[in-house]
Order: sequence, then structure tokens, then C-alpha cells
Amino acid sequence: MCSIIISTNIEEAKFLAELNKSRGSHSNSITILSLKQSIVTIKSQEKIRGNIDLNKINFGKDEVIIIHQQAPTTNVREDEFIHPSIIHDNHLWHNGIIKQSSCNEIKHKYSSFLDNNLIEWDTYLIHNQYYHERNLDNIDGSFALAIFQNNSDIYVARNEIAPLYMGKYSISSTAFNNSSPIAPNIIWKLVFKEEIELLKISTFKTKNNPYYIIE
Repeated sequence: MCSIIISTNIEEAKFLAELNKSRGSHSNSITILSLKQSIVTIKSQEKIRGNIDLNKINFGKDEVIIIHQQAPTTNVREDEFIHPSIIHDNHLWHNGIIKQSSCNEIKHKYSSFLDNNLIEWDTYLIHNQYYHERNLDNIDGSFALAIFQNNSDIYVARNEIAPLYMGKYSISSTAFNNSSPIAPNIIWKLVFKEEIELLKISTFKTKNNPYYIIE
């Protein structure tokens, strides 16, 4: 279990980091992105072992933070498996777990592109599918994602099994005051105005959902 937080408000980002701490304390990452002139660029990124340091959550106007707090769901625990997964100019943060059968399918499909040092990391595998196809079809398991793509845009998505909530200034894996669930099975582009808005890009299906979720 892990958590994803995206926020344009420092105090809310700190509150949500504390709120989501129970979802993962093995490692964390803090990425600050600049939104100036409608171009999104990475200003800084730090990957750290252990619990998140709230004092490191510091960003300014026209900037957004992406925080990932990680509890690995596999036996892969080296530093190179701290989120995000990075493929060229594409970054992906993941909460959830992908079934081994689905991981094996992705390994087979993209074998010529994969880094052998990362092929046991389900986040890296789901990232390869998205990177090469720009879709999340036929991925079996649970996932909520944040994606920074082509030095320009930030996207979020979740299937029906993984949680992701949104308020005026933040997105979080855990519900918070005045937040509501982001609609599943849609890849959403984030639009940063006075508040964060969602722009529908494409759709996909949850492959297998064994639960009936009341939200």
C-alpha cells in the first residue's frame, strides 16, 4: 500500500502527507514542478528512505508538489524502486499492486525495451504499457497513478479498486475534508487554475473488480 499526493497548497500538502503516512513509511519521494507560462517542468526531485520529513515540503507560487509515500508490495526494496518510475522524460507514481499474470504479459510484450534491473517492479511494468501505448487497458490488479509526461502535462487515473480523492487544491489517496472520489476508468489531465480541474483524455476498463465499492 502506498499513497499519492498532488497539491498546490503547502499547508494542505503537509496535512495530507501526515494523513497518508500510515499507507507507507518504507520510502518517500518529493517532486516539485513549476507551472510557469503553462509549461510544466521539474524543479527538484528527492527520493528518501524512511518516513517523510514534513520540513521538506516547501514550494512557491506557480508550483505543484507530488508526494509518494511507499510501502512496497513486492520483495523489491532497493533504492532504485523508490517512485517515480522514470522512462526518458516520462515519470509515473503508482499506488496498488498488479497481478503476476498481468506483469508477465507486459514483460513478454515489451521484452526488448525493459531494463532487466527493474523487471520485477510492477510500477515499472505498468509504466511501460502506458509509455508505449498511452493506455491502461488489460492491466489486472489495482492502481491509482500520477503521470508527468513529455515535460508538459500531469495526468491522474485510477481503476475501480484503488482510491484517489480530489479537493480544490489537492489530490490524495486518502479522503480529506471536502474531497470526493475521482471518477475511475478515465485518464484525466490536470488543469491548474485557481483550483485544480480535470480534463478527460481517454477511458479504460477495470479488468477484474472483486469488490462492490460504496463511495
